Amino acid sequence: LFSGVPAISLLGDSMVSRTGASILNACGLGDMVAHTMQEYEDMAVRLATPPTEEEAEEADPAHKAKGSRELQDKREALYRHRDAKDVPFFNNEKWVADWEDVLLEAWGNHTAQ
Repeated sequence: LFSGVPAISLLGDSMVSRTGASILNACGLGDMVAHTMQEYEDMAVRLATPPTEEEAEEADPAHKAKGSRELQDKREALYRHRDAKDVPFFNNEKWVADWEDVLLEAWGNHTAQ
């Protein structure tokens, strides 16, 4: 995801499928979570289908032969979120600061006993 490769996830009952959905939501791509196998398959095909010749002619040359326009939009959203650090998943500095706060609080609780 950090490199701009979107993923899709099928929400299910297992921890792994719920984790995939959670990560996509944290990346700002909650719409990439499918709720049924048919929705998952339809999404995969739609994203992987290259644009028609007409759509390709209208597109920016950098977008040609990279799957659908929707897929390119998802890539651009990932880059935008990553660079702006406006979603929790890409904000490493905030995560580290929060983790440090938790450790300091745990240490304070331990030494207060």
